[in-house]
Amino acid sequence: MNTVGLLIRWVARFFSAIVALIVFVIFIGEVAGADNLRPPDLTLVETLMSVFFLVAWIGLITGWWYERLGGWMIVGGLAAFYLTELIASGKLPSGPYFLYMFIPGLLYLLSDLLNGGRTHVEDSTISVDTSGEAAAGTSQMGLPGQ
Repeated sequence: MNTVGLLIRWVARFFSAIVALIVFVIFIGEVAGADNLRPPDLTLVETLMSVFFLVAWIGLITGWWYERLGGWMIVGGLAAFYLTELIASGKLPSGPYFLYMFIPGLLYLLSDLLNGGRTHVEDSTISVDTSGEAAAGTSQMGLPGQ
Protein backbone atom coordinates (compact mmCIF):
# COMPACT_ATOMS: atom_id res chain seq x y z
CA MET A 1 0.00 0.00 0.00
CA ASN A 2 1.35 3.41 -0.84
CA THR A 3 1.69 6.20 1.71
CA VAL A 4 -0.51 8.69 -0.16
CA GLY A 5 -3.31 6.12 -0.40
CA LEU A 6 -3.05 5.41 3.32
CA LEU A 7 -3.10 9.13 4.15
CA ILE A 8 -6.18 9.70 1.96
CA ARG A 9 -7.87 6.68 3.59
CA TRP A 10 -7.43 8.18 7.07
CA VAL A 11 -8.45 11.68 5.97
CA ALA A 12 -11.63 10.16 4.47
CA ARG A 13 -12.29 8.27 7.70
CA PHE A 14 -11.74 11.39 9.79
CA PHE A 15 -14.11 13.50 7.66
CA SER A 16 -16.71 10.73 7.52
CA ALA A 17 -16.66 10.34 11.31
CA ILE A 18 -17.08 14.09 11.83
CA VAL A 19 -19.89 14.43 9.27
CA ALA A 20 -21.70 11.28 10.48
CA LEU A 21 -21.53 12.49 14.08
CA ILE A 22 -22.82 15.98 13.21
CA VAL A 23 -25.74 14.55 11.22
CA PHE A 24 -26.52 12.12 14.04
CA VAL A 25 -26.49 14.89 16.68
CA ILE A 26 -28.77 17.07 14.52
CA PHE A 27 -31.13 14.13 14.04
CA ILE A 28 -31.26 13.41 17.79
CA GLY A 29 -31.86 17.11 18.47
CA GLU A 30 -34.76 17.15 16.04
CA VAL A 31 -36.31 14.04 17.55
CA ALA A 32 -35.78 15.19 21.14
CA GLY A 33 -37.18 18.63 20.35
CA ALA A 34 -40.38 17.26 18.83
CA ASP A 35 -43.57 17.89 20.79
CA ASN A 36 -44.75 14.40 20.09
CA LEU A 37 -42.99 11.36 18.75
CA ARG A 38 -45.35 10.47 15.93
CA PRO A 39 -43.73 10.07 12.52
CA PRO A 40 -43.74 13.23 10.42
CA ASP A 41 -46.14 13.58 7.53
CA LEU A 42 -43.75 13.46 4.59
CA THR A 43 -44.59 13.88 0.95
CA LEU A 44 -43.32 11.33 -1.56
CA VAL A 45 -40.49 13.67 -2.55
CA GLU A 46 -39.47 14.23 1.09
CA THR A 47 -39.56 10.48 1.73
CA LEU A 48 -37.36 9.79 -1.30
CA MET A 49 -34.91 12.50 -0.28
CA SER A 50 -34.79 11.09 3.25
CA VAL A 51 -34.04 7.60 1.94
CA PHE A 52 -31.28 8.89 -0.36
CA PHE A 53 -29.78 10.92 2.49
CA LEU A 54 -29.88 7.86 4.77
CA VAL A 55 -28.07 5.80 2.12
CA ALA A 56 -25.35 8.48 1.99
CA TRP A 57 -25.11 8.57 5.80
CA ILE A 58 -24.78 4.77 5.98
CA GLY A 59 -22.07 5.08 3.31
CA LEU A 60 -20.08 7.30 5.69
CA ILE A 61 -19.89 4.37 8.10
CA THR A 62 -19.55 1.61 5.49
CA GLY A 63 -16.55 3.34 3.92
CA TRP A 64 -14.44 2.55 6.98
CA TRP A 65 -14.42 -1.12 5.95
CA TYR A 66 -15.40 -1.06 2.28
CA GLU A 67 -14.12 2.13 0.68
CA ARG A 68 -15.52 1.61 -2.79
CA LEU A 69 -18.99 0.62 -1.56
CA GLY A 70 -19.10 3.42 1.02
CA GLY A 71 -17.83 5.98 -1.48
CA TRP A 72 -20.45 5.04 -4.06
CA MET A 73 -23.19 5.00 -1.41
CA ILE A 74 -22.26 8.55 -0.42
CA VAL A 75 -21.83 9.92 -3.93
CA GLY A 76 -24.82 8.05 -5.36
CA GLY A 77 -27.11 8.81 -2.42
CA LEU A 78 -26.31 12.51 -2.47
CA ALA A 79 -26.54 12.72 -6.26
CA ALA A 80 -30.00 11.13 -6.09
CA PHE A 81 -30.89 13.51 -3.23
CA TYR A 82 -29.89 16.55 -5.29
CA LEU A 83 -31.53 15.24 -8.46
CA THR A 84 -34.81 14.57 -6.65
CA GLU A 85 -34.85 18.12 -5.26
CA LEU A 86 -34.01 19.56 -8.67
CA ILE A 87 -36.79 17.61 -10.39
CA ALA A 88 -39.35 18.37 -7.67
CA SER A 89 -38.67 22.07 -7.13
CA GLY A 90 -36.59 23.18 -10.08
CA LYS A 91 -33.68 24.19 -7.84
CA LEU A 92 -30.92 22.57 -5.84
CA PRO A 93 -30.84 22.51 -2.03
CA SER A 94 -29.43 25.78 -0.73
CA GLY A 95 -26.27 26.10 1.30
CA PRO A 96 -23.05 24.13 1.16
CA TYR A 97 -23.81 21.77 4.01
CA PHE A 98 -24.99 18.76 2.03
CA LEU A 99 -21.97 19.17 -0.22
CA TYR A 100 -19.65 18.52 2.74
CA MET A 101 -20.84 14.93 2.72
CA PHE A 102 -19.40 14.49 -0.79
CA ILE A 103 -15.85 15.04 0.51
CA PRO A 104 -15.43 11.71 2.34
CA GLY A 105 -17.21 9.87 -0.49
CA LEU A 106 -14.81 11.21 -3.08
CA LEU A 107 -11.85 10.56 -0.78
CA TYR A 108 -12.98 6.97 -0.20
CA LEU A 109 -13.17 6.43 -3.96
CA LEU A 110 -9.75 8.04 -4.48
CA SER A 111 -8.23 5.91 -1.72
CA ASP A 112 -9.76 2.79 -3.26
CA LEU A 113 -8.27 3.75 -6.63
CA LEU A 114 -4.80 4.49 -5.21
CA ASN A 115 -4.76 1.30 -3.14
CA GLY A 116 -5.67 -0.89 -6.08
CA GLY A 117 -9.15 -1.71 -4.78
CA ARG A 118 -7.82 -3.34 -1.62
CA THR A 119 -9.72 -2.55 1.55
CA HIS A 120 -8.02 -2.38 4.90
CA VAL A 121 -9.73 -5.69 5.76
CA GLU A 122 -7.79 -7.31 2.93
CA ASP A 123 -4.59 -5.59 4.02
CA SER A 124 -4.72 -7.30 7.40
CA THR A 125 -5.52 -10.83 6.30
CA ILE A 126 -3.63 -13.68 7.92
CA SER A 127 -1.79 -16.08 5.69
CA VAL A 128 -1.98 -19.73 6.66
CA ASP A 129 0.97 -22.06 6.17
CA THR A 130 -0.35 -25.13 4.40
CA SER A 131 3.03 -26.83 3.98
CA GLY A 132 2.42 -29.01 7.04
CA GLU A 133 5.58 -27.86 8.80
CA ALA A 134 5.03 -26.15 12.13
CA ALA A 135 7.49 -23.63 13.50
CA ALA A 136 9.22 -24.48 16.77
CA GLY A 137 6.93 -23.91 19.75
CA THR A 138 3.73 -23.82 17.71
CA SER A 139 1.11 -26.32 16.67
CA GLN A 140 0.19 -27.23 13.11
CA MET A 141 -2.30 -24.34 13.15
CA GLY A 142 0.31 -21.88 14.33
CA LEU A 143 -1.07 -21.64 17.86
CA PRO A 144 1.56 -21.24 20.58
CA GLY A 145 2.27 -24.10 22.96
CA GLN A 146 0.15 -26.89 21.45
